[in-house]
Amino acid sequence: MYYKRTGLLSEIKNQNQNQNQNQNQNQNQKQKRKKIFPTAEGQGKKAQGGHNGIVYYVTRTDDPKPTEEGSIRYIAELTGPRIMKFKVGGLFEMSSNLTISNNFLTIDGSDAPEPVTIKDCSIKVYAKDIIITHIRVRPSDETATKKIKRESNYPEDAISVRHAKRVIIDHVSTSWTCDECISVLDSKKVTVQYCLMAEPLSNPKVAFNYGKSHPFGALQGGNQIAYIKSCICDYKIRGTQMSSGKCALVNCIMYNYRDSGTRISAGEDDEINMIIVGNYYGKPMPDKNSPPDLHIIGDSQKKDSQQKGQIYFSNNSSMNIEYKNIDESLVQSWFQDKPGWNYKVKDLPVENLKENLFPELGATLPKRDHIDTRILKRMMKEIPIGFVFSQEDVGGF
Repeated sequence: MYYKRTGLLSEIKNQNQNQNQNQNQNQNQKQKRKKIFPTAEGQGKKAQGGHNGIVYYVTRTDDPKPTEEGSIRYIAELTGPRIMKFKVGGLFEMSSNLTISNNFLTIDGSDAPEPVTIKDCSIKVYAKDIIITHIRVRPSDETATKKIKRESNYPEDAISVRHAKRVIIDHVSTSWTCDECISVLDSKKVTVQYCLMAEPLSNPKVAFNYGKSHPFGALQGGNQIAYIKSCICDYKIRGTQMSSGKCALVNCIMYNYRDSGTRISAGEDDEINMIIVGNYYGKPMPDKNSPPDLHIIGDSQKKDSQQKGQIYFSNNSSMNIEYKNIDESLVQSWFQDKPGWNYKVKDLPVENLKENLFPELGATLPKRDHIDTRILKRMMKEIPIGFVFSQEDVGGF
């Protein structure tokens, strides 16, 4: 019994030593975590992506089932730190939505031989340390209009980030979505920067879960979620819609919207802590004279709610506010004279925001595609249009 007990104590001691070693390794990893994406801002800026990992090359534009080597899906589904580069460019037609659930991935289309455009799918991120840069995601209406037969797994948002941590979406162009363009919910430390979100589709047939027209901008909620130096245009509402948690909207351009520019949804039970700084609100759609820049809405079932909140806004081009289903005096008690958290962005002056941002918006490498060029020309002149029903109405792919 003595030796058995000694052995047991020895095992416990070894287990404790291993646990201490693992804890030390985790602490060292946290201490070593550094910004490896030079131009990244916001709380997502220390996302590691596939840093120091294996470089894999995409060598085919199809999406075979079962998955085969050289495809986007094959690399995305691998494990361990990895960097996805492209030896081929052009149009990548996906057979279903692309789910990223394995940590430490960089998708980099900057040095592809031709611009990388992903169609017929949503990219869904449920992982840690993900970097997506210089690609175009344009789901289109072809799965809904039966040009492409699919039993299920229809695209919705171009990119959806949920239950993720440390993510950067940088210089990404999205359009022709079936719901929002880029949405981040229930996540922590995510940055969306230098992205172009335009022309969500108004065809009700593409809004599979809603049964009605759903050309919306972006959803934003979680812990330290920042949309920075980006553009959202051609939408009905939600540019962005900020819900629970800590959210920042900094140096973004909202243009050609119908019912509201930006929206805060205060109907959640969680405390809200919102920052809206240095944004430019351009011309709305031609059939709307003066929609609010900021629409603050509550839950019609909770009109007497004493929800806690903080809202800081500063140096926006305008800030016309409307309220719905919420006590206006309660919301005004949330207004602060300084930010409620450190959003880690170097602000640009709103007066020259368009001139400063337009050269950088969207996927600019290896070169702009003709779709972004058309959209940006229209935006620079602030020519408002109505909703885009189908990509075919604006020239298609």
